[in-house]
Amino acid sequence: MKLFENRRLKGAVSIFLVIITIPCLLLSAVLIDGSRLSSARAMTQEATDLAAASILASYDQTLKDEANASIQTMADYTVTEAQIENLVIAKGYTDCVAFIGENALSLAVAAPEGGLTDADTARIVDVVNQTAGFSADQVKIIAVEE
Repeated sequence: MKLFENRRLKGAVSIFLVIITIPCLLLSAVLIDGSRLSSARAMTQEATDLAAASILASYDQTLKDEANASIQTMADYTVTEAQIENLVIAKGYTDCVAFIGENALSLAVAAPEGGLTDADTARIVDVVNQTAGFSADQVKIIAVEE
């Protein structure tokens, strides 16, 4: 039995092999170039990060200390604001938001029915004074109607 009786079909496998091999080679070349590009980007980013770290390492120590002090002050303000808010809410008010500025404190308090009385104001100012040390003239209380 002769498998290849027709001589015209003898080279057909080679042509199909070439047709399939060329796209496979092109695809692998694109994938290799893409991975090289990705690797180059990662190396560039790492070099940029190292350069920034080396620049910041030689920064003036005074500026670092000032920045750290500023960050610490903001953190202290945030903690104090949260303490004041929690204490005012514990006094029976439904909600409270505190904001500490340069030499003043603003306080938004959810007013009970009928608004804030002088006794309410004195109670809130007392909480602020004991917690943060602000005097009555440094405290601004804003009654928020619900």
